[in-house]
Amino acid sequence: MDASRAYIHREPQPTVSKIQQDSLKAEPLADSFQCFQDIIPIPNDEVQRLLVKAIDDVKQVEYRNPSWPPSVSRSKIACSASEQRDILAENTSRNLTIFHAHGGAFFQGIPEASRPTTSRLAALSGGRVASVKYRLAPQCPFPTGLLDVLVAYLSLIIPPPHSPHQPIDPSTIVFAGDSSGANLLYALLQILRVTRQYPPITVHGRTVKFPLPLPAGLATLSFYGDPLASLPSYSLNRVNDLYLEIPWSHPSYPKFGDEQFVDASRTVARRAAQQGVHVDWIQFEAMPHCFATLPGLESGWQAKSCIRKLATFCRGCVEPKNRDHGDRARVKAVRVDYSSGAEREISIDDDPTPALPFNEVQLRIRAMMDADEDNFRTAQTAEVASKL
Repeated sequence: MDASRAYIHREPQPTVSKIQQDSLKAEPLADSFQCFQDIIPIPNDEVQRLLVKAIDDVKQVEYRNPSWPPSVSRSKIACSASEQRDILAENTSRNLTIFHAHGGAFFQGIPEASRPTTSRLAALSGGRVASVKYRLAPQCPFPTGLLDVLVAYLSLIIPPPHSPHQPIDPSTIVFAGDSSGANLLYALLQILRVTRQYPPITVHGRTVKFPLPLPAGLATLSFYGDPLASLPSYSLNRVNDLYLEIPWSHPSYPKFGDEQFVDASRTVARRAAQQGVHVDWIQFEAMPHCFATLPGLESGWQAKSCIRKLATFCRGCVEPKNRDHGDRARVKAVRVDYSSGAEREISIDDDPTPALPFNEVQLRIRAMMDADEDNFRTAQTAEVASKL
């Protein structure tokens, strides 16, 4: 823990480029796991236009039109596509595909760096994990990462020619991601919702009609849903989270506390429940942002319990008995004690503090977006003036 804190708060602080480069190191994969890499062919521009139109229809943000990466050839692999399919089938015990997007504040990480997490999810769920390598900011700003995640999902359910897999039934796919990866997956669900009435497009040579199919579920860890720090938990939990000066070495720690972005996660969970979605909410007391994936913490019982619960949730999403939700949403909310691991039922409306009404959340985020835009324009004006 001390090593993680010292690394994060080291002086002098490294540049964004240096932080990004350090995050691109692959983690080893145990011999008991099978891993195949493949490059998805770039589809036609209809997918790009689809995403741009969907963002425009939401009418919430400004952005730069995304572009495709330079053309690349498909990965050279040691066995044929049919052999890959056979190997994957032999080593999975459940018809489940976890579609994973890694975290890293949109500018860090690769799937290979998330292998400790994805391999555990695969082992505990009995399924397979498809982890997407999306392009990173600042070189490729929003919505480029979202475009890559959209193309990857479409390629699972509508494979390109010579793909190492057959079309995957969306009812057997569960989205899973941490931090900014969770943000991208929530955004992808929003795109799937916004495009329900769109006209057909062509993807990988096939006509695709709308609405696009939804996955069976979404499992997230430490959803990075408040990048502008507009909700109360960001300031209330400053002292507890890893990315600031947390008092973990103090004898009385912990007495309270959760990560800074918990309000955003709670808002989405409450909103989903109000709209008829089944929600499992698990809050680990005193655990910092992305604790289950952090070196130094991922070996603790809290991290192991968290990943095990995520895998159990993913399994449950694809079980036939759970697919018919009925008219009434089920909300299960528990808080896991830091010391004992005991679970206590809670309400996501008022634990540990009363939740803000959804319209108040919207107003706070919009006000912070407007203030951030004003600050950016002021900085631009000052830069131009300094060059005169």
